[in-house]
Amino acid sequence: MFHTFQTTSVAIRSPGLDEKPQRPAGRRISTSNACVECRRRKIRCDGSQPCGQCQWYQHPEACSYSKPAQRVVPSRKLVEKLQASIEQHQMVIKRLFGTKDLNALVSLPREELLNLALSKPQASSEPESTPRSEGADSLEALEQAPSQDLDYDTSERLQSISDDVNALSMRVDRQSSYVGVSSVNAALKVIFKRVPIARTYMQADTAQPSRASSPPDSPPPGPDEGRALIDSFFESVHPFMPMVDEEAFRATYAAGSRGDPSWLVLLNMVFALGSVAGGTSENERHLAFFKTARQHLSPKLEVFGAPTVELLQALAMMGGYYMHYLNRPNEADALMGATFRLACALGVHREYGGEHGGSADVRRRTWWSLFCLDTWATTTTGRPSLGRISPGVTVQEPSVAQGMDEAAALRLLPLIHNTQFCKIATGIQDRLSSSPLIPFDELVQLDADLVRWWDELPPVLTSGDVLRVPRLVMKWRWQNLRIILHRPYLLSAALRKTFGGSAEERVAVGKCRAIAAQTIEDIANECGEDVISGWNGVWFAYQAAFIPLVSLFTDQTTPDEAAWCTQVQTVLGYLARMTHSSVAAAKSRAVLACLLEAAKASNDTADAQRRQQEALDAVVAAQERERERERERERGRSYQLRVQAVHHAQRFGTPPMDQPLDVGGMPHPAMGLPLGSMPLSSVQPAWDAHSVGSGVGSTTPVGMPSGRAFWDDMMWETFDMAPEGGFGGFTGGAVEQWGAGGWGGYGGGVGGGGM
Repeated sequence: MFHTFQTTSVAIRSPGLDEKPQRPAGRRISTSNACVECRRRKIRCDGSQPCGQCQWYQHPEACSYSKPAQRVVPSRKLVEKLQASIEQHQMVIKRLFGTKDLNALVSLPREELLNLALSKPQASSEPESTPRSEGADSLEALEQAPSQDLDYDTSERLQSISDDVNALSMRVDRQSSYVGVSSVNAALKVIFKRVPIARTYMQADTAQPSRASSPPDSPPPGPDEGRALIDSFFESVHPFMPMVDEEAFRATYAAGSRGDPSWLVLLNMVFALGSVAGGTSENERHLAFFKTARQHLSPKLEVFGAPTVELLQALAMMGGYYMHYLNRPNEADALMGATFRLACALGVHREYGGEHGGSADVRRRTWWSLFCLDTWATTTTGRPSLGRISPGVTVQEPSVAQGMDEAAALRLLPLIHNTQFCKIATGIQDRLSSSPLIPFDELVQLDADLVRWWDELPPVLTSGDVLRVPRLVMKWRWQNLRIILHRPYLLSAALRKTFGGSAEERVAVGKCRAIAAQTIEDIANECGEDVISGWNGVWFAYQAAFIPLVSLFTDQTTPDEAAWCTQVQTVLGYLARMTHSSVAAAKSRAVLACLLEAAKASNDTADAQRRQQEALDAVVAAQERERERERERERGRSYQLRVQAVHHAQRFGTPPMDQPLDVGGMPHPAMGLPLGSMPLSSVQPAWDAHSVGSGVGSTTPVGMPSGRAFWDDMMWETFDMAPEGGFGGFTGGAVEQWGAGGWGGYGGGVGGGGM
């Protein structure tokens, strides 16, 4: 049965002159780099030189190895850059040629491609795939025409907090001006639409002045105060909009030789902004300078008939910056429109050949400062840009000129990079003003452009103490624009109260919430208590706080309620700290506190209703279980009565076995058999501890419980029969027959006779 097989290794003989070498025995050796001959023959190679296979085929001289090609792994940055480039090319081709097959376009000459692109109806720049919601739950339904009969006047409230554009007035039913989906007002409308109870938490008096209705009269500043205000302006404000030539301005002021309206308007606006930057939110000195500047503009507006670059710069400071500090965005927007017209009249938007020197540089910096100021002010209104970027604008972008002073070049850096940012922001503003929901693929591309802009900033604008305030404001503005870009998806989901939509919507909503949370954390940790930082930080924190607020009111699908409450509480704490650095901090905090209280009350009400419904469902379920148990007991009693009736009829012979019994209208048994005709074969013998101990067989009908309790009820208690003279001393057996005289047919017999 058992055999042992012994293997012997065969020695490899050295090949002679007339014989081939033997193949090596045992395990074959292979390599990943085979020789050329083995590759050609498609056989294994051992990687030696020469290899065993070439020796076997007697061609050792043909054994050679080719150098493997080195694999080049592209970097992730290169792959992303190439992918972005491909997507951009595909987007351009789609806009030009629609759904035309690319393979069919490759062979066409240039003239035919031009004719094909121009012949297609591409008048609308909005892609066909733009998702547009319809009905009462659409973002378009939030838009409304401004009211023409406002019941309050803000013309004399220079620092009143009654801002409808930014929702500080908390008015949503009667708008003083048009705002779109990019505004905070849109988020407030979504909250009021989904949770009407939130309205009851808002203050009734929404136009509360935080300062006196008219600026105080004060004398003009002396030489020392004037120089201090000018220093404050060029140190804190000038890096945001480096329009004014600092050296020329200081020289003109020191000479005191000019008194024309254009110069006086510019000088007083420099004083006003210097006073803002150097004081606190309680400071009112800047209002006197602003009043003086307006007085030089008022008389019949003759100054607009002979505009100058100084007047243009003063109007840009007034409409693009200072009036937003006073929370008067509508006046500021209108004034900036006139300022752009004035800039075009002066030809600041054009580049002229052969022009060099300081005047050309001032014109370029003035135009692009106007461009940035208008972009910053209107990005959050939902209004179109009205052609800030146009083929007719040919002026060169600001740049660091060769030989420029290092300090001057450093101060010019924010404008250089803000110009690029504002170009992206203008495109986003126009897209959102035309359609509230940007298609997801375009959304991803725009967000990637913003991220790339931030990644390419020089280190001096991302970290360090140099230009700290301008770079922080740049960062917060960048985060705010990313929030605005993704927020329509959040508002759309909130209007439907459905946050489990498409994967694209979930990604956009999640990114919006994540950016808002990071913005709140950054501002709370980084913002200083100077007015320029506080003014901007309060505004951007206020914007970001509406993301967790909208989520608190409308999203009950995620367990993030505590995190959202924490974010809003963080903003409230930050606003309380910034009351001395921002005019709008106190009112912004009041708005957010009211909304947070309303959100908590709404969630508490929803939780109470949910708990009440759960308790009601539990009561209903308990009642249903009790009814089911009662039905089970009723079926058991019915079955017991049927068995008793059958046994009684079989004992006394009436009624006949083939006729059903009337048991007082009891329901039909679960077995489905006629009453009184249940066959005895349905009664099965069963044994339990009681029956075995006493030697008495216990029978159990089909579907009924077995044991002592059943027979106690059925035999001794129900029929009132004592065991005396009854059953006794049998070992059990099958019940075969029921007779009128008693039981019979047991295996062990009946000890004491029949029943």
